[in-house]
Amino acid sequence: MNQHRLVIYKALIKKDYDSAPDPKYSLFYQLTRITKDKGALIHDDRLDSLAGAVAYWVEQMGRGTEKTAELYRQRVLNEELQWVRSIVFGNSEASDTWMMV
Repeated sequence: MNQHRLVIYKALIKKDYDSAPDPKYSLFYQLTRITKDKGALIHDDRLDSLAGAVAYWVEQMGRGTEKTAELYRQRVLNEELQWVRSIVFGNSEASDTWMMV
């Protein structure tokens, strides 16, 4: 929240308000009244759910970044190995056997 990276669809605010039996159960009521003080909110169930969803997506997106970076490193390494192989052995197909695992 401090980094202002949570994007919320406008219609969700009205739907959240309409679905709560009491405004204190509304996600946006909880979100706007949260503090670091213990017991600041009587109900924080929807806020907890939002925190869980955000944590899940942050982890998923982080994993994608790490995997993409690793694939990039592998691709660059393979291109370098191909370049060295072409210099050492030329473009002969028979020379490919030393690289096979």
